[in-house]
Amino acid sequence: MFDPISSDGLDAQWSHDHGDTHASFQWDNEAWTVRVIDHARQAETVLRVSPTWSVRQVLVFRDLPEPDLWLGTDGTGRWGEVNGIYRNELDGGTDLVLAGVPVADTLVARRLGLASGDHAEVTMIDIDLETLAVELVTARYHRVEHRRWMRTVDGTSTEFEVDDHGIVIDVDDYRRVR
Repeated sequence: MFDPISSDGLDAQWSHDHGDTHASFQWDNEAWTVRVIDHARQAETVLRVSPTWSVRQVLVFRDLPEPDLWLGTDGTGRWGEVNGIYRNELDGGTDLVLAGVPVADTLVARRLGLASGDHAEVTMIDIDLETLAVELVTARYHRVEHRRWMRTVDGTSTEFEVDDHGIVIDVDDYRRVR
């Protein structure tokens, strides 16, 4: 499938006309912590991800030292805010869509483990980093070739390429520079 990411971690950076996005993958307490800094939106997103690349928590920081949004899942597709409020409108969501954050496609590609030519539909939580609005969307992921993927949401298809670790190289107008 993909080469493992070293437990020492990995850093990646993507360039876009509106600003860079930086991500760091760190192994900590038997899970991955993925920190994403989106300079264009002046937002930081922190994801706690299981060893099998399932998202367990997402925290979004914008202009406060405390998270503006903090969601967690029980691992069965039930989501809630960490303060205890159950978010039944997010039931069934297994992955995340974060516009302008190439890491989201990395997590899905690694988690699905599809062979070339295979595809899968996933229910995703789409988080708007500017308004913090959240909604469920259905996406179809198709592994076109070993390193080429296609994501289709609402009839719009986007192709992206990954490296040997499954880290997105380019998607939309984002190009990996490191």
